Amino acid sequence: MPKRGFWSDTFEQLEDLGTTTARQTSQAVKSVTLGSLQKMLEEFTGSASATPQADKGIEKLEKGQVKQQNYTPLDVKKLEESYKKQEAQKISDVRQKLWRFFNLEKHEEKKAIDERKREEMERKRREEQEKEEKKRREKQAKQQNFVETPKGKERRSIFAPKKVRKRSQAETRAGSGKQ
Repeated sequence: MPKRGFWSDTFEQLEDLGTTTARQTSQAVKSVTLGSLQKMLEEFTGSASATPQADKGIEKLEKGQVKQQNYTPLDVKKLEESYKKQEAQKISDVRQKLWRFFNLEKHEEKKAIDERKREEMERKRREEQEKEEKKRREKQAKQQNFVETPKGKERRSIFAPKKVRKRSQAETRAGSGKQ
């Protein structure tokens, strides 16, 4: 027996489905149309076959034997209250989260500002220390370079202008060395 392919099986199944559907549809149409005509005729003529069914339904309604409700009626006020409580809880949770986030942001912002201020103060302090160090070095350099000049009589008269002694370096003459 040869193997059948997927497509051939599918087409056969579709064909079978179509034929059964057509048969069932035609039977349903016949039963509905004929059944409805039959009921209309029975109601019109008042035949005995229609009255027992109608009478049973009316009797059940009258006796209250209709199926009892399988549920309790909803208490809308209680539902509204419970929903309000749930919403209030959710709102308070969201508020707390937002408050924490806001405080965290403010804290981070304050931390950054404090850090900048501290860095600025540190920079100013370093600049001042550098200036002081520079002044100290200059003063030390002046003391090392400063050689005191000998002091003696500078003026002979009170009317003579004051003479300022200049430091003089040792003079050297060209060609005055040993030859």
